[in-house]
Amino acid sequence: MAARMCPNLIRAFLALLVSIGASHHLAFGGSLLISWDSVGDSRVAGYKVKYGTASQSYTGAVDAGLSTSQLLPNLVEGTRYYFAVVAYDAARVEGAPSPEASGVVLATATVAAASVAPTSAMITWQTNKPSDQQVIYGTTTAYGLSTSLDPTLSLSHSQTLTNLQPETTYHFRVRSRDEGGSVSQSADLTFTTPIEVLISTLSPTGGTTGTQVVINGKGFGTASTGGVVTFSGVAAPVVSWGQSSITASVPSGATSGPVVVKVNNTPSNGLNFKINGKLFPPGRVRVKG
Repeated sequence: MAARMCPNLIRAFLALLVSIGASHHLAFGGSLLISWDSVGDSRVAGYKVKYGTASQSYTGAVDAGLSTSQLLPNLVEGTRYYFAVVAYDAARVEGAPSPEASGVVLATATVAAASVAPTSAMITWQTNKPSDQQVIYGTTTAYGLSTSLDPTLSLSHSQTLTNLQPETTYHFRVRSRDEGGSVSQSADLTFTTPIEVLISTLSPTGGTTGTQVVINGKGFGTASTGGVVTFSGVAAPVVSWGQSSITASVPSGATSGPVVVKVNNTPSNGLNFKINGKLFPPGRVRVKG
């Protein structure tokens, strides 16, 4: 065949192919979307894309027909692939190959739910190429919610989920797109928000150092292990600790301000407590007589 491929460099972009495995869980495989300039010869009957993970060593091939683009599916995320395109005639005799090109499949890694609180959670992840960031999430694998797309291209990503419900399991996936249009989406992951720690009342609402204060509420846990009570930031001695009631003594050095219960680093709301000092002394004393 006399026709030769035009020596135009192949344009490669990354795409994401989603497939369903036998276990009905979604599995994600990277893909490369390859496009090329056509050969200006009437004898061209089609094109074939050859590719592999080593330069000039092509272990895979896809017949693209007369199309000038082809998705190469089921590639390994984070791996560099090399490819070339050849035209063939009606007898399937191949012409000269195009110049070799290569592309790296976009990949996500180290996906984690960090700083999980009763009503919020921070999701973090890494990508091998600069890309934007978004999280889709919900209480089922149907998701239904998503964060706002952050178009900033970076390798390290974080998104904060807000207005969550306490004691609820959430499903989520992270999604990133690179400058060339490649999209990588993680598998389904989950986290569970902890119980909300809430103070409802203080009794009494004022006192001096050593005054025993009953703190009523919920989510305190059954033991003081991992818990702390503070008066205006000063840790207080605990007399008793229960799921809905704690008794603590006003600590030395405390000033008027919020009482807060923190359980396993999850803080409650704060209710104000007034520190009552000694009465001020009378003014100048005068004696007649």
